Amino acid sequence: MDFEKLVERLSLGEVRTDVMFKDITTLGIGGKIKCFFEPNDLDGLKTFLFHAKNVKIFIIGNGSNVFASDEDFAGIVISLKKMKKTLYNYDNYFYLSANVSLNNFVNYAIAKNCTEMEFLATIPGQVGGAITMNAGAYGSSIEDILVGCECLTLTGELIYLSNKDLHFSYRHSLIQNEKLIVINAIFKLEPSTDDDSREIIANRKKIQLETRPLNYRNAGSTFKNNEIASWKLVSDVGLRGYKINDAMVSELHANFIINLSEAKSADVIKIIEDIKIRVKEHYNLNLQIEWKKVNF
Repeated sequence: MDFEKLVERLSLGEVRTDVMFKDITTLGIGGKIKCFFEPNDLDGLKTFLFHAKNVKIFIIGNGSNVFASDEDFAGIVISLKKMKKTLYNYDNYFYLSANVSLNNFVNYAIAKNCTEMEFLATIPGQVGGAITMNAGAYGSSIEDILVGCECLTLTGELIYLSNKDLHFSYRHSLIQNEKLIVINAIFKLEPSTDDDSREIIANRKKIQLETRPLNYRNAGSTFKNNEIASWKLVSDVGLRGYKINDAMVSELHANFIINLSEAKSADVIKIIEDIKIRVKEHYNLNLQIEWKKVNF
């Protein structure tokens, strides 16, 4: 089907055929996408999905934890960035659309004198992706504050899933298994009577700047933590600074693989496999990648 003509004829949004994963991910790696679709609204998304049956679909938010192959992607990538952003609250309940950035959510909650969401301030993602991956930091995660979310199935049905329905685990939710699209979410925070939140966030961002390779393209933490922090495992087996062409284990934080310039997916895969083998040999631990892999 010619999705470009379909979208134009029905005014569903915008389709592009010149987008590459390297251009829409923070790691800056990945091949050409056959069809990149940005719907105008929920109805446009539903209509598009109706016509896109039996086609591989990948939903992307900020692209901050996505690792894509350099091979061309023959499916459809959908971004909700053009859809209307929703962000409001009633007391300490917050209703957000999936395309709201975590940073905007945090700042809004602070302005409304609420707390418990500070851990999101250092995560460069959007609400939908954070729920999908059960994003977390500093001992807290999305599951701690989420009441539930509205999701769209790939057949166009809008459903509501409670926190319990989502079967959260470490960096995982039901959404990943069922191929759902997060549309809106409800969070419950706690009222705050002081201004500690801004100070906590400022301190954490300062530490992040000092301990993360934020001046290079990256996709965040590469491996999920075990009983021993992954950065320590990578460092202790002597692979801090390990480099293959333009892909490199960061000297600053060993659980970050950075793109120095024009790294290829094959280079990153080789580094990941070498790390996993070395850690298995030394610690008998099986490291699991935290990123979302696409088109491998």
